[in-house]
Amino acid sequence: MTQYDNWADAVGISQARVSQIERGEIHNLETMRTYASALGAKITVSIEYGDRIVGAA
Repeated sequence: MTQYDNWADAVGISQARVSQIERGEIHNLETMRTYASALGAKITVSIEYGDRIVGAA
């Protein structure tokens, strides 16, 4: 089993999809959040305008 297979199993996606994500072929934020979570990471989104930063998602 490869590192990709482990991540794919943890996220519930195919190894081919893991490769696509890592090449930047990302189609939605929820997929990236699931992928990041499986790696022990987290994705946050914020909107910055002027001197204000607002968490958006």
